[in-house]
Amino acid sequence: MIHQLLLATGITAPGQEVFSTTGSNSWVVPSGITSISAVTVGGGGGGVFSDDDTNSGGGGGGLSYKNDIAVTPGETLTVIVGAGGTPSSNTTGNSGGDTSIRRGSTILLQGGGGGGGKRLNGVAAVGGAGNIGDADGGGNGGGTRLTLNTSGGVGGGGGGAGGYSGTGGLGATSNSNSAYFPTAGTGGGAGGGFIDNKASNNNDYAGGGGGVGLSIAGGNGDAGTTGTSSGGGGGSNGSNGENVGITAQSGDGGLYGGGGAGGDDMAGSGAHGGARIIWGPGRSYPNNSANV
Repeated sequence: MIHQLLLATGITAPGQEVFSTTGSNSWVVPSGITSISAVTVGGGGGGVFSDDDTNSGGGGGGLSYKNDIAVTPGETLTVIVGAGGTPSSNTTGNSGGDTSIRRGSTILLQGGGGGGGKRLNGVAAVGGAGNIGDADGGGNGGGTRLTLNTSGGVGGGGGGAGGYSGTGGLGATSNSNSAYFPTAGTGGGAGGGFIDNKASNNNDYAGGGGGVGLSIAGGNGDAGTTGTSSGGGGGSNGSNGENVGITAQSGDGGLYGGGGAGGDDMAGSGAHGGARIIWGPGRSYPNNSANV
């Protein structure tokens, strides 16, 4: 009935389209649609692993949103969804891919992919860029804490995905100093925690970074718990990073855009990114974008 009334008055019915398949996707603008709003989240970076070095998690993907993007009914836009970075035993994990909405070669909106984890002492993975260019808002993905001059395969938590109002949380490193604990996200995912078993010659593992939702701005992701290797909490209804235990491998990042954790024998993968397009009267990010 509501749809019929809208058509009778010439008002376009509200709607949305979610893109979560990595790679290139084509989207044809529906009939009667001349303006859209959208959000993009880049893929999270993969962690790095090694038995004899510090191993940080990957950074979270950045989030960007934009309203009132002018479109033409029937035109085709390209939505490229960034893949999550895979773990690596090299000095750097694989970065997450950028997620973008394009008209031909012109980028209308983009959320950057998170950097891969680092195996070298004194460096950290960088979160993906959000709020890029003329975007109306968003936040960078969370990076990871600086790794320490420690040998023996120390693991680090993944960074959280960027939020609608600020950056994602930082992933932890294996150290008793509170400065290296994971942090919460700002409307986005949180950093993952770690568990330190070096005193008993066991491996160190860490939790994945939290992801961020695509529907509407919401609460902050809660930081992962140090000492239990819990994953970072998802922000704005995103998925939590993977929890791990003493005998488990380091955790994967949560959807969308959470960074994978670093560890001894294996590291976690970053979560893939995502995009969402909405349209209809009064529909806009970050607070008037719920599903209809």
